[in-house]
Amino acid sequence: MPQIHKKSTISPQFTAGQLVLQALEAGYRAEKPRKYIGISQLPYCEKKLFKQATRKEKTELTDQVLLSFLTGSATHEKLQNLLRKHRGSLPFKYKRAEKKVRIATPAGNTLKGHADLIAEIDDKEIVIDFKIVNENKFRYTDKPDFHYKDQLMLYAYGLGLQHCQLCYLCKNSGKQITFAFPVDFSRIQVLLKKYDALLEAIEHERLPEKPFKSENETWQCRYCQYSRECWGFIEIEKDEKEIAVIPSNTEIKYLKLLKEREEIEEQINEIKCKIIVDADGKDALGAQLRASYIQPAEMISYDKKKLEKMFPLESLKPCQRITRKKGYYRFSERKSS
Repeated sequence: MPQIHKKSTISPQFTAGQLVLQALEAGYRAEKPRKYIGISQLPYCEKKLFKQATRKEKTELTDQVLLSFLTGSATHEKLQNLLRKHRGSLPFKYKRAEKKVRIATPAGNTLKGHADLIAEIDDKEIVIDFKIVNENKFRYTDKPDFHYKDQLMLYAYGLGLQHCQLCYLCKNSGKQITFAFPVDFSRIQVLLKKYDALLEAIEHERLPEKPFKSENETWQCRYCQYSRECWGFIEIEKDEKEIAVIPSNTEIKYLKLLKEREEIEEQINEIKCKIIVDADGKDALGAQLRASYIQPAEMISYDKKKLEKMFPLESLKPCQRITRKKGYYRFSERKSS
């Protein structure tokens, strides 16, 4: 007799997707935080950089961002390898990839980093970087992001070059857009002074001021792990007596939605009462008095308790009760004698 294998109803402890995400997180956490603030970090918020440096913490990343970083890094590395491999057959001169950059600051500090690619195009040596982005980011990109632009200008300045190109590649459509720009030497001086001031603040444990007037001024605050430390938060008490911490921008949105919900509920209650009151005009036993008012998320029927408050019980006795829905009345047409 053939053996019958019953289908297991026990779900696995982890799915393959969960294992992949956990591996990504484990790999990221295993990487130790940098002991120095590099060129790629400098354009970002100095208060965040101060806290990361003094607390020896790394940027907290979601699973989605970790996966995006992995795919972006892999594609970036593959592009560099292809450019190096086919440099003899492409219309450019391959100079160097991952070139070390060191910049002496006015205060005598050294700002370090690695330029992704240096190439010669049309007799110009250019610092080049590629960014792999999704369709939404690509669609609304009409100028280079300031932090990427600052990075490239610092790399070029440190290497004694004057030209930069930043290329955005859309991973969904394969389209590309390239921004070419020269080194802005006045901006370079601002960034170098920022670096010196940041190192001094870290040395003396003096927290820098917020560079933004509000949390809505920049996208950096939305994704920053220190956002609620900068902009404050509120505490609300749940029914389970747990305390939940809510950032101030979430608080505003929450209160606004609460107000809108209250207004909608008031309108619904008014319509409910009107339906019930209208029944009085038909002696509560007119032809087909069952309510049929429909909202997207609910159907309103005649509520038993409300009807019993509004009409004498004697007039409700002839009505049939819906046994499948306790607490409701169904009205049927009364035949004349």
